[in-house]
Amino acid sequence: MTKSTKKDVVKKEAAPVAAVSAAQEYDSNIGNEDLILPRVELLQALSPTVIAGNAVAGKIVNNITKEEITNPVLVPVFLTKNWIRWRKREEGGGMVWRSNDPTDERVIEESKWGADGAKPLATAYLNFLCMLEGEDLPIIVSFANTNYKTGRKWLTLTKMSMGHLWDSQYKLTSHSVTNNKGTFYVFDVARVGPATSEQKEKAEGLSKMFAGKDLNFEAESESAKPSTEGLGDEF
Repeated sequence: MTKSTKKDVVKKEAAPVAAVSAAQEYDSNIGNEDLILPRVELLQALSPTVIAGNAVAGKIVNNITKEEITNPVLVPVFLTKNWIRWRKREEGGGMVWRSNDPTDERVIEESKWGADGAKPLATAYLNFLCMLEGEDLPIIVSFANTNYKTGRKWLTLTKMSMGHLWDSQYKLTSHSVTNNKGTFYVFDVARVGPATSEQKEKAEGLSKMFAGKDLNFEAESESAKPSTEGLGDEF
């Protein structure tokens, strides 16, 4: 048997990490499509954990673990866009439909602004699949409503880098906004420097693994949105 060297171990650690390992604890028919990818959540005053007194509005957390992500620096892997129509809270809430096809008749008809300035029935989302330092699973950063502008800003920053989406690292922050309807929090994003060669290698592997697939993550529900979202500044 060939003896493993320290160099071999380093190479294995640098290789792209599969979201679901090939360990024997999983049946062979369990794959990445069975995962619910964690999503970055920006806590608002009406977030359940804030109301319960277990967190503070404005904090950025992992929506699965509910743990705070302090000063998150992210490497985006790829970007998807989808649309969701939510059932009104007074009608019981929940998702009516979801699509990532811009030619879908529901998207075409229900993502339009009304002639009287009424909001579209469907909400547009920009979803960045990202790597977060210290985490094996990729994480989703989703932008909609009052955060949609920040998503467009991030997309613009990636286009300005003239390379792959994963060639740069970006810092995600939050800040408060106050208007006549109250105070709420929104994201901001800034480029902090180039990605490392190890990050680029892992990102390329993840891109091949997830690109072209419907990302299985828990979308923000209509009932979880702050009441100040959807004020007409989405675009």
